[in-house]
Amino acid sequence: MDRELAHRVFDPYENIIFDFGGIFVDLDFKKTTDAFNRLGAVGDFSHFFSKASQTPLFNQFEVGAISSREFLSQLQDFLELKNISEQELIDAWAALLLDIKPERIEFLKEIGKGKKIFLLSNINQLHEEYMDRYLIQNPEFKDFYSHFDKVYFSHRIGLRKPHTDIFEYVCKDSALDKNKTIFIDDSIQHVEGARKFGLQAYHLDPSNSFIVGDP
Repeated sequence: MDRELAHRVFDPYENIIFDFGGIFVDLDFKKTTDAFNRLGAVGDFSHFFSKASQTPLFNQFEVGAISSREFLSQLQDFLELKNISEQELIDAWAALLLDIKPERIEFLKEIGKGKKIFLLSNINQLHEEYMDRYLIQNPEFKDFYSHFDKVYFSHRIGLRKPHTDIFEYVCKDSALDKNKTIFIDDSIQHVEGARKFGLQAYHLDPSNSFIVGDP
């Protein structure tokens, strides 16, 4: 998506709710699958966790129902990785998280001058901590979260996409008019959940393609 298309999509709305992964930070689920497979995980990890679906363990972690330590312990048992260290598990789990493109931040600043913008992500504690370190290590992105009127993370609010209650929560919490709000996500099931709630929603396909090219 280039700037011209982005403006055509967003200009009619007062409020924009953005997903995080696949929109601002590039993702590669295969990297995490490959990392766990290299560690000797039982079964193909992509059957348990992918962009399209995941087993209940990951859902629980995304809504903060279990702690990071509990998640790692259960993941180790689930994948039968008894001789693998906690740090190796953390590194494999974070392998899917790639980079933020500077042009996306420039566009965020640009569009934020005339609209309210929000971040809504299915993100777990370990991935949030990884991104916090990434932002610190890349000073040009250190103020990333400050560009949003409010940030909503699933593990903090106990709700996750694509369920309609998370969209209801965000709109109520920030007093957003559904008719004046658009949601953008790279996962079609999340877009469908937003539409079911009554939001306008845009499916970014392919993922990792938000604001590409020269600023």
